[in-house]
Amino acid sequence: MQAVAALNIQLANPLVLSAADIAALAPTKADVNTFLGSLSLTNTTQAGHVTQTSSFSDALTLAVGNTCTALYAMLGLCINKFAAAPTVIEPIFDLQSIRNHKQLIYTGALTGNETENILQHTFSSADELKLESGLTAIQFYLSASAADTAANQTLITVNANSIITVTAAQFVNPAPAAGQPIANTFLHVVNTEAAAGSYKVSLL
Repeated sequence: MQAVAALNIQLANPLVLSAADIAALAPTKADVNTFLGSLSLTNTTQAGHVTQTSSFSDALTLAVGNTCTALYAMLGLCINKFAAAPTVIEPIFDLQSIRNHKQLIYTGALTGNETENILQHTFSSADELKLESGLTAIQFYLSASAADTAANQTLITVNANSIITVTAAQFVNPAPAAGQPIANTFLHVVNTEAAAGSYKVSLL
């Protein structure tokens, strides 16, 4: 693919990357967008060719991986090279989306009886969270610091292979007034069993 090749040429010569190079790569952005759209169409087409799906899918997976790796490496290079003037990279990256993106889904694996700090976030009492478990029962709690244990916390249990939706107010006892911010901002998860488990948290 020409777009990936163009990116890799620049990645091979990071010290000579210039604003003019970025401008010259502007068509690459449109090329990549078109290519990613064609990948989706190709994937759909493959569904009708069962006998060939395996070999075609391997090539498709490789193409997706190469594209994403090249773009991610290029973004890192640009951030380092043009930190003082980020608008230089606007021809090939959508800075508005990058700046405004908020992570809403958090996933992870848990060893037996492990406690993990998932995130820090300021919740309002009405904010909702979708909590999902894997093969073991898990518990969630909010605390004042990343190092706080489950002791003396309000725990919300999610049984194995289950999904529940809760409000942030349910992590507080007594419950705060409607619309009030929650003082504790660190969300933790605890695997309550000896077997390995997992979790998924979606901020709704």
